[in-house]
Amino acid sequence: MIKRILISFTYLSRSFRSGISCCLGFLHLFWQVDKKRQNCLITFEDFSEFWVFWRDIQSFLLCLALLFSPSRQLPIAVGGVSGGDVVCTVCQEGTSEKPNEIVICDKCGQGYHQQCHVPAIPSDLLSSSATWQCRQCIFVTTTKRGGALKRGPQARALLAVKRTLPYCPDSIVWDNLHRTNLQRVYCYCGGPGEWNLKMLQCRGCKQWFHEACIQCLERPMLFGDRFYDFECAVCTHGPERVERISMRWVDVAHLCMYNLTVVQKKKYFDFEREIMTFVNDKWESLLPGKIANTPRQERSHHILYALTSNKTKFVCGREMKKKKHIYGLRVRVPPSPPITSQREQEPLTVSSLKRPFRRKDRGPLRRSPRLPVTDTQLQQQEQQQRESGPSSLEQLKATMGSCRGPEGRLALGEEVQVLARRIGVDGRVQYLLQWEGTTA
Repeated sequence: MIKRILISFTYLSRSFRSGISCCLGFLHLFWQVDKKRQNCLITFEDFSEFWVFWRDIQSFLLCLALLFSPSRQLPIAVGGVSGGDVVCTVCQEGTSEKPNEIVICDKCGQGYHQQCHVPAIPSDLLSSSATWQCRQCIFVTTTKRGGALKRGPQARALLAVKRTLPYCPDSIVWDNLHRTNLQRVYCYCGGPGEWNLKMLQCRGCKQWFHEACIQCLERPMLFGDRFYDFECAVCTHGPERVERISMRWVDVAHLCMYNLTVVQKKKYFDFEREIMTFVNDKWESLLPGKIANTPRQERSHHILYALTSNKTKFVCGREMKKKKHIYGLRVRVPPSPPITSQREQEPLTVSSLKRPFRRKDRGPLRRSPRLPVTDTQLQQQEQQQRESGPSSLEQLKATMGSCRGPEGRLALGEEVQVLARRIGVDGRVQYLLQWEGTTA
């Protein structure tokens, strides 16, 4: 069913054609509506087309009417409620009674029940003269490319709403690799996203979060860069925590090649003109760890060695009968970060940040005193050994079977000493002998 309905204003978190995950507003046109999946095909201002869920769309006409209405009441019918009545944006109900009254957002004019909004709106806010903004407006005004705001009242408001997710994490159906889910719900904003673009996975809850919604990043991320040890505000119950994972030269080469492939949309790149130019330009954003202090003139040698010595990841143009100084990825996938035993399995806690427990040096182990052995006990032990071990040459000959070598040596009167005895799998008794100082 093809429809061109109206021009709207969308608050959504979406990975656009350029690969940018953000929470911004865009003008768009509706073209196709799918009632079963509750989404619609939208053409944006840059002529890119995406399927967007209804939950991520707000009508521009509705927001415009509310913003210019002095009484902040709906002048048009919405959700079956006539003009003059404010309805909750979430439940579409117009009842407003204590302790679950409808609160109007001072930014967009949308109404929310106190219990319908996430997080819940405290009752003391209604009696105060302080302004209030809904969750969506906070994300729209604070999220941006390279990371969300870190300072100011809006940044504190963003941190407060990020401690609670607008969806139930247990109800999300993930794939085997825990990268995509059936509901297409990610991050604090609850919008869609692509894990292989600018997103980080929390090692506590395993959810993926947009770069634009994260407040702890020092520099902008690169596409497919998962070399971060990140924990979200939900798991920490406070500010987010992030730590850069050290990278190898092959990881740097792989990540840069992947970014070039995503941005320029081609496979092969010139080593000096494109690959090394990108590496040097993005060196501060890479933050590779131990190799970060490598001089600029030495980087090309390490990158070239990584490209030529890892043929399972990179392909040279010479293999495809092209120029020998161009390289590309064999498979268009981002590099995988190293898997650590403890940091990947256990959530980041205060105790895990402390120094590891060291056992104090202990003195030598004290041995319990031996019990005195009497002469009678020694005689009994010697008697048991005589009874269990071979006492004559005839007994040895019987166990040796048809082996003539030992029999001949015994016949010549050569001295022999039994060092050990065992019973084999077949039930036969076997001996370890020593012939005049030589072990047989």
